[in-house]
Amino acid sequence: MRRRKGSENLEDRELVRKLPRRFRYFSHLDHTERACFGDLVSGSYLNWPDGRLCFEGTSFLQAQIDAGNATAVRGGTVRLKAYNISHLIRFCYQSKTDFIDMTDAKFTLFVNNMLNESNVPGNLASGLLRTGSTPRNICRDVLDFLFHVGVLHGRPDFVSPTGAVKAEKVTRLRASQDGVPPRSFDCWEHAALPDRGIVRSRGAISDGNIKKLTGAVSDVVGAGSFPIYRKRRLHVILRLSRILGCRRTELLMLRVEDFEKARTMAAPTLTVVTLKQGRPETRNVEINHVEINEILSFVKIFRSVVVDATCGLANDDGFLLVSATTGKQLAENTITQIMRDLRKAAGISEQACHHMFRGAFIVEEITRLMEKHNTLSKDDFHRLMLSKSAILKEVMKKTGQKSMKTILHYLDGAEAKLANLQKTKQSVRADLLGESLKVCGEQHAQRVAEGTPELVSLRIYQSSVEAARRDATVLTTEE
Repeated sequence: MRRRKGSENLEDRELVRKLPRRFRYFSHLDHTERACFGDLVSGSYLNWPDGRLCFEGTSFLQAQIDAGNATAVRGGTVRLKAYNISHLIRFCYQSKTDFIDMTDAKFTLFVNNMLNESNVPGNLASGLLRTGSTPRNICRDVLDFLFHVGVLHGRPDFVSPTGAVKAEKVTRLRASQDGVPPRSFDCWEHAALPDRGIVRSRGAISDGNIKKLTGAVSDVVGAGSFPIYRKRRLHVILRLSRILGCRRTELLMLRVEDFEKARTMAAPTLTVVTLKQGRPETRNVEINHVEINEILSFVKIFRSVVVDATCGLANDDGFLLVSATTGKQLAENTITQIMRDLRKAAGISEQACHHMFRGAFIVEEITRLMEKHNTLSKDDFHRLMLSKSAILKEVMKKTGQKSMKTILHYLDGAEAKLANLQKTKQSVRADLLGESLKVCGEQHAQRVAEGTPELVSLRIYQSSVEAARRDATVLTTEE
């Protein structure tokens, strides 16, 4: 059911189509029969493989928008559902089956075909194309879509325990380990629904692997437009991922003005968009003036040249991380690909992905809280977290997470880090400032090695040292 990328066959083209970023569409007629319109940001629609509009599929996406599912950030949950049901659209097209003619046996065949697709078509030894919870999520979205098709055709029992497709929507409880009552959610169940599978657990990336990735930057940035800028941009991605704990898309949504605003604060914080909350929200993350200086120097010396030579300074959209060819916001999959190339070039055998930088950030935040509450024991801190919701919410505000369950996974690393800091009698904030200054020195050497004039790099380093001196004075006053 997947399309063959690179195929010249029209039937292998992408089925999920993107609307203009801001799109105005007909919604309904009011009581006076006047046309009413709605506004949509980053919307999507679905086609059949032959290029015709898939009305039922697009209608389903509209229903998801009306139900409150997000689209604003790169299509959001709605676009993910579009990709999921596109597998059924291709299946029905190839088998010449209308959606409303689907049967339980055909749905089971669809599930089996999807589960057995391999990375290399026809070669199971190459590994399965989909693993973990992905097949189950796709099938549940497909059942939701088929139910919508039944409603469109006046057959609300089309997907039901006694319907043509024998599935049942049930209410489940999602257990919580953070003192919050379990949340209920509705989902489809079907006899052919695949198991959830093994879900990968990703911990925090080690400082050693971060250093290896940083050292491999020059190896993965080849010839092309603005190579020095692309190397600097990659260093910025690695550093901000470490100190802000952003998800990939959250990182790409950072704007230059966010750092300019933070520079004016005595105790700077950065406003970060928080995703995976239904609708985008924001959170404030602490950052020191050393890191701010490094980023704004990157903007002034390297980013500005790229924007001026591509889209033009007048058309600068303000995003911090921009493409070297267009001057516009960097694509999300660019970070994924770069991280994969970096890991390979650095010779790292274990897992080392962008999300693991977020894990390192969480360890830092828990360490800060453990220090604040004078708690060295992991078990004591765990009990403290469960009994005091204010502490729980403090961590969640910094990380933008819904549940404490995922945060508790990092307690061991935080306990070890705090024990080491207490031996040297350093506070977490002082440790972070010292690390920032150390990284600045390393980045000075990296910049020169990568082609930045030594005098230019030295000036950046000197201004960062001065920023560190100011922050250290503030820290000494507070303590």
